[in-house]
Amino acid sequence: MVSSLYSLAIHKVGQYVGCASLETVNPPFDEQTLKLIASEAFPKDEEHVKLLTDLVSNGNTSTSISSEWHKGESFYQKGHVQNIRQVGFMIGASVKSSYDQHHAIAKVVLTFERYRITSTKCSICKDMIWCSHVVAVILKRIRSPGKVPVHAPLTDTLLTLTREQLQKLLQYAINQSPGDILCQIFEHIDKIKNPRSLISRIQGYPDPTLGIGEDEQNTDQLLLKKIRKNLDHDLLYTDDFESKLQNNSLSDQVQFMASDNLTLKEKNLKTAISLLRIKDVDMAGRILIQIAQALFEGMFLYRSAKALFEGPRLAPSSMLYRLDVERWFSLFVSSFKGQIRHDILTVALDMNKRSCNADGSVSKKFIFEDRQTTMRSVSLKTAGNFNSRDYLGENKNAPFYEPVLACLLENTPENLENLYCQKVPLSQSPYEESLDVMLFRFEKLIQIDQFMKDPSVKTKTCLLGAVILRKLIKLSSKVKGFYFNGALIFILMVK
Repeated sequence: MVSSLYSLAIHKVGQYVGCASLETVNPPFDEQTLKLIASEAFPKDEEHVKLLTDLVSNGNTSTSISSEWHKGESFYQKGHVQNIRQVGFMIGASVKSSYDQHHAIAKVVLTFERYRITSTKCSICKDMIWCSHVVAVILKRIRSPGKVPVHAPLTDTLLTLTREQLQKLLQYAINQSPGDILCQIFEHIDKIKNPRSLISRIQGYPDPTLGIGEDEQNTDQLLLKKIRKNLDHDLLYTDDFESKLQNNSLSDQVQFMASDNLTLKEKNLKTAISLLRIKDVDMAGRILIQIAQALFEGMFLYRSAKALFEGPRLAPSSMLYRLDVERWFSLFVSSFKGQIRHDILTVALDMNKRSCNADGSVSKKFIFEDRQTTMRSVSLKTAGNFNSRDYLGENKNAPFYEPVLACLLENTPENLENLYCQKVPLSQSPYEESLDVMLFRFEKLIQIDQFMKDPSVKTKTCLLGAVILRKLIKLSSKVKGFYFNGALIFILMVK
């Protein structure tokens, strides 16, 4: 079935155009078009919602991961979501809830745009962003969209009513719950009649069904704050200092992503990677930034506390973990573009500079002991054929230097592209780069590119892997031994 141009336009507008932009369209959309856009703009990916819910569960050590999701799914399956209605870019519903034999009704209100939930409110879980009642309402809207009445935004709907209909609407609403809204109604009436009041002087009127207010924080911003708070708390501890030294070396990524037995910081990294793989690049990048900044600030606290022999300390395992976060910074800046890439690189440069002393030497806070240098990847040491001249002011011996190199790395050299396209046989390919760059490109194929729906990734992985093996064989006279760890190849060079 071929979709009409109108339907395709509705789909794209709902996916990419926010409420603020829709309000400025001139001439404005008609009521039916706005209704269709609002219907299209609601999130459709359950996995994405689940990952964001997991971020809330990650900070709660008393419950298992995804507990809010599972409770919300149970509420939905039992038919506890009632009186659900969508008005513009807002959904309201009631959710029957039961805790310890006590039954309660949760009043839930959601706002959304561009496939993202922008705000959540629950009358029971007032301090939570993604509670089980919110999850239940979202699942109802995703799985049973035909059972959710959809109306155009409030402003556009009211414009279609006559004066008599508007008066009847207002009086019926007041009559249904006079104690709740009567005083508020007359308070606003007094202000509207007063030409000096702020309401009288402001052009237009608020419409909660057309996006959140300019001064409100959206759910993503609130989640990032919660992540940072949880990480800051998790990274600082006072007991069992030495026992964690050997327990945090990340194994192959497949095992890491499949494991549920992870620390809080590892769970947050896992969620960031998962978001990246379903193409929520911006949120994944923001989480990576929060993780890196929490680790960086924690190192200062750890060293100062150690010097005083008291107070909170950062686990050495967290210092090891920084290597993996730094690697993901590198993979990120080499794979994506836009503002989030710029922000990731800015944070990397800031931490690189702040980790150095006034004379340019690297602070001892960030120097690993020999027993702490275990890592799952061969570090990127060069930017390929690019001659890095420290023009960004980075220190190559300090933390987060690798993302700078990754930023300077050429996307795909011509000789490698010819190999990928099989314009040149593998045996005759002149492609050549340093081993660290080859391994970095290989890991990028494994960790990111294969999840971007590129059908050529398997072929590219096989071809580049063959080139790397050929290079290792040539280097065999200088190598004491080499072995495989998952998809990555590690070598132990003889000094």
